[in-house]
Amino acid sequence: MIQRISEIGLNEEQLDLLREKSKSYRVGERLMLLSTSVQLLTPLITFLFVFAISAINTLAQSTSGPIFTPDSGQAGKAIVNVIRIIYVLLFVAGFIGVAWACFNVLTGKEWMRPGIGAICCWGAGIIAMAVYKLSKGESVDVNVSDLGGN
Repeated sequence: MIQRISEIGLNEEQLDLLREKSKSYRVGERLMLLSTSVQLLTPLITFLFVFAISAINTLAQSTSGPIFTPDSGQAGKAIVNVIRIIYVLLFVAGFIGVAWACFNVLTGKEWMRPGIGAICCWGAGIIAMAVYKLSKGESVDVNVSDLGGN
C-alpha cells in the first residue's frame, strides 16, 4: 500500500529539495504520472485493439489475392510455406547453438546445454522438413541441400 507523503513525515520544503536533488525521485514521479495516464486511456486502447483485431479479414491479403476465398489450395500453400520457413529457422538455430557451445568451450563456460539445444533444433528441423516434403507430395529424403530449395 502506498503511503501518503504526510504519513512519511516530509514537509513541502523537504519534498522540493528531494525533487531538485534526486533523479530517481523525478523518474518515479514521471512513472506514476505515466501509470495514471495509461489507466485513463485503457478503455480507448482496448477499443482500438478490438477494432484492429476485427479488421484482420480485410487486411489478410496475399500477392495472389485474399487468403479467405473458396479456393482451398490458397490456405494450404500458405501453411506449406510456413512449415518451410520453420524448418529453415530450426536448422539455422541449430548452427547458432553449435557456435554458442563452441564459444562457451573457449571461454570455459557451460557448453552442454547450447549443444543439446542445437541437436534438438536439428531434430525438430528434420521432422519439419519431412512434414514439408510430405505436404508437397514428395518422397522423404533428408538432404542438407534442400534448405534453400522450393
